[in-house]
Amino acid sequence: MDVQDTVRNFVNALEHCQNMVVVHRAVGDGGRGRRVEETSLNRGVVVFAAATWQAFVQDLAMALRDATLVQLKAVTAPPC
Repeated sequence: MDVQDTVRNFVNALEHCQNMVVVHRAVGDGGRGRRVEETSLNRGVVVFAAATWQAFVQDLAMALRDATLVQLKAVTAPPC
């Protein structure tokens, strides 16, 4: 996986958060009162966003490590 794939996966995963926001807006009626269901959905968005960020950071670290190793091998390879 390279950096572009990592960014693409992150953006795609964030779409799920946006979908949950759309569902959140559709659920409420705008009236007064406690909103138990919406609160759960809010928490779900936060949890999913945090998990998406964690996966992005891990994938980015691995992609950068792999790219660095490729460059390091190219520099330290014995001459032919």
